[in-house]
Amino acid sequence: YPVAGPLAQLPTGPPQKLPRAQHEFQKESEDHAKTRKERQAAVRRSFQRCWYAYEQHAWGHDELAPLSGGAKDGFGGWAATLVDNLDTLWIMGMNEDFTKAVEAAVNIDLGVSTTETINVFETTIRHLGGFLSAYDMSGDVRLLEKAKEFGEMLLK
Repeated sequence: YPVAGPLAQLPTGPPQKLPRAQHEFQKESEDHAKTRKERQAAVRRSFQRCWYAYEQHAWGHDELAPLSGGAKDGFGGWAATLVDNLDTLWIMGMNEDFTKAVEAAVNIDLGVSTTETINVFETTIRHLGGFLSAYDMSGDVRLLEKAKEFGEMLLK
């Protein structure tokens, strides 16, 4: 950045139909379904335990410090864990938690940072990726607007 030379032109015309990329699962047996549901429940319980610990001890901070029970802000103090897990909250059907997290996330102030420099890679995957995936799933335009805000900040 800045880009030297001309940019490649985007294709025009109707979009091309692409083949299915995801695996097509066969009907599962009752035993497999029972095992899958038990595993899903175990993963959900584990996620909920971790999420509620973050909510109680580190809400609005980047990370929970699990041993001390405190918070850490190594990614600008912009609630990296919160934003990075918006899609997981949505997928797991944790609707009230998702709504609460979105309200906090869209109010992140990029004008205030706990670090002098930011890790561009981590900010891109955690914040930009978190906002875009949550927007894609929920359709909440505020998430797209916040993604744009992070994207603009990353380009500067």
